[in-house]
Amino acid sequence: MISYEDIFIEAQLKMLSLKQVKVIDSIARCGELSRAADKLNMSQSTVSRTLAAAEKFLGISLFRRGWSGAGPTSEGEIVATSCSKALSLIRNAELQLGEFSDQTPRLSPYLEWRHLNAINLVVKFGSVTMAADHLKISQPAVSRILMEIVGHARQPLFRRLRTGLAPLDSAKYLSRLKAQLVSELSEVPNLIKNLSNEVTGRISVGILPFSDQEAIYKVFGKLSGEYPYLCLHALHGTYDMLAESLVRGDIDCIVGVLRQPSPYKDLKEICLCKEHYALVADANNKCHKFASSFEDLLEQQWVVGARGTPPRTYFENLFAKLSVTPPVQTCEILSFNAAEQVLVDTELIALLVYSKKNRKRLRVDLKIIDIPLPNSEIEIGLTIVRNKEMTKPFQLFIKQLKKYLK
Repeated sequence: MISYEDIFIEAQLKMLSLKQVKVIDSIARCGELSRAADKLNMSQSTVSRTLAAAEKFLGISLFRRGWSGAGPTSEGEIVATSCSKALSLIRNAELQLGEFSDQTPRLSPYLEWRHLNAINLVVKFGSVTMAADHLKISQPAVSRILMEIVGHARQPLFRRLRTGLAPLDSAKYLSRLKAQLVSELSEVPNLIKNLSNEVTGRISVGILPFSDQEAIYKVFGKLSGEYPYLCLHALHGTYDMLAESLVRGDIDCIVGVLRQPSPYKDLKEICLCKEHYALVADANNKCHKFASSFEDLLEQQWVVGARGTPPRTYFENLFAKLSVTPPVQTCEILSFNAAEQVLVDTELIALLVYSKKNRKRLRVDLKIIDIPLPNSEIEIGLTIVRNKEMTKPFQLFIKQLKKYLK
């Protein structure tokens, strides 16, 4: 005799279980297995095992795990979309069934293929006995399944007749729901197969502040248009945070000011272009009128890079050459655009890096302080893991980034 749990193993061999559907959708929405587990009221180990079973069944990796969470792969995006649509069908069914009863159905947390298959067969044959014969299980087993789904639907599904069971509208609707779910989820393997001719994968870029960092987003936009199944991620952070993430394999590269060389022995730097340090202030800042040398700015308040960054080291060296202690209180900001914005309508001065083209098209409410800076050139480029093979998507990213940074 087939066990109660194995009743619908045939359906499970053809498509994801509804439990797997819920887990995949929740991880995609939450970005973390732990948060998905909390949302589903499951243990994290259960969520992890369910995901692993789904990945084994599909023969693909659905999520890429890292310190920042679980991001979907290209295939994972496709599967998660189908799972989301399937769950929308179930939620719509809850709303529809709610019109047949004064109690709110609870299908989303509990619905399984065995419930839908049992209802579908009883609707078809009008008999629990015939449904049990078709499934090759006992009649009491089918009756128990029907009792379960009646409890989840919170309303009767069949009317008992002398000749068998007559389906109510609620049962007919659930039978149609099964057909809708099968139509949606049975296409998942084909959708994955169709990706074989597409450029897929994931590009994850760590970003350090520099004036042309908008080039990264332009590249992302171009790649998204040409390769719609690429997963693209940008992450801002400190150098040490991004470098550790790069070594772990959570990101593919860091783009920004190079350390020359990287303090991490496993990392390699590639120069793509050069920018120059510049002193910048609000266009109406009084310093533009009185400052003719760096010494004239010693008493000002500053926006600078964080300690340990090349811009901060350069800033401190400027003071050291004058045998002056750098100011203790400075404004440290990781985002280049945010650093520019802080200058607007304030007396602050920033030490930033600009490419020649961005220096010429500086926003109108800011102005470069006309003071020459010594050895102001600085290299901008990629930091990657030494001797690591580059994926095709990453090669495409580098090729396009070089074009934008020319």
